[in-house]
Amino acid sequence: YIFSLALADLLVIIICVPLASLVYTLESWPWGSALCRITECAKDISIGVSVFTLTALSAERYCAIVNPLRKLQTKPLTVITALFIWLLAIICATPSAIMSEAVTVILNNTTNQTIITCTPFGPEGPTSRTYARYNVVAKSIAY
Repeated sequence: YIFSLALADLLVIIICVPLASLVYTLESWPWGSALCRITECAKDISIGVSVFTLTALSAERYCAIVNPLRKLQTKPLTVITALFIWLLAIICATPSAIMSEAVTVILNNTTNQTIITCTPFGPEGPTSRTYARYNVVAKSIAY
């Protein structure tokens, strides 16, 4: 479980942190929609793996405390559980991989000032607002 948590953190450090830190120094998202989708998906995978792994780790510790004489999980079962956690996290991150988009935002109509932002909810519109609400609620419940 600790190795799984480390991999999830490494995913964030390699993919998300460099791009996020550069966003604060640049005016606009310069990497396009593909990297936007990858970044948002990697962030959601990392969150899912972290939450689900900590939950599994807590459940295992609970079982060890409640039944101290019972044999703990075997290594193969732990590996299978970790793989299932990664699969579940990838499934939960799939909407971000599909819907994330680099969107042009108009700052000032008179001077045509625009910036490009990476949004996990897709282009602005009535369906994106509904999707955003359901997405946030679903992630809150799942995580």
